[in-house]
Amino acid sequence: MLNSEVLSEQLAAFAEAQHIAGASMAVYARGEIAEAAAGQVNVPAAIDAGVTSVFQIGSITKVFTATLMYQLAERGDIDIDAPVSRYLPELKIDRKSAPDTLTIRSLLNYSAGMEGEFFKDFGPDPKALSEYIDACSSLRFIHEPGKMRAYNSTAYCIAGRVIEKVTGQDYNSALRDILLIPLGLERYGFYDHDVTRYRTAVGHEWNPESNSFNVPKTLRLPHCMSASGASLSMSALDLLKFG
Repeated sequence: MLNSEVLSEQLAAFAEAQHIAGASMAVYARGEIAEAAAGQVNVPAAIDAGVTSVFQIGSITKVFTATLMYQLAERGDIDIDAPVSRYLPELKIDRKSAPDTLTIRSLLNYSAGMEGEFFKDFGPDPKALSEYIDACSSLRFIHEPGKMRAYNSTAYCIAGRVIEKVTGQDYNSALRDILLIPLGLERYGFYDHDVTRYRTAVGHEWNPESNSFNVPKTLRLPHCMSASGASLSMSALDLLKFG
């Protein structure tokens, strides 16, 4: 039998030992769900963490992106094994048109081959991802698509733009309408003005010299990288529901 009180005690001990400012968790086992929280989501403001607190989920978002892409494939809107150029003819890598070996599947399984850590900020406008795609022209291929695998955030940003072109919506709206709402998720957001509705974690850095937590100056990655993990925040229970 799950015990939320015991889980909270264990989580608090772990967070303290690992210098984690605040955390929340949700566990499903044998038909039961238990939630726990410990610490603070904003140390300077003295805001305690709770089971309804919202945290950035980072690159777990890539799983959401892949799931959304396969939903579009199931309803016949996209061919997973088609060249990316079918949906993004404007995409260029190394100032050349994307080869046919660069497929939708290669974007999702980390075999796309281009430089994968391309972080560039085009502001919070929903149209920023199209500008990101244009900027990919300056990137190079490290290997031919499909030949090797390596973690690739750039590929997931490109996948996000494919989703936009196919659905006619910006990525965040498509994810919300096609996946998050139908799943019945309740506490999530993409932008700062979204998550201020909740008890939201700001993120912290541990300073061993002062034996204290600092809030970093940059709270989020560029919004044009939403599909790879820059924006989506949610509660532990909502993340568990998706799982």
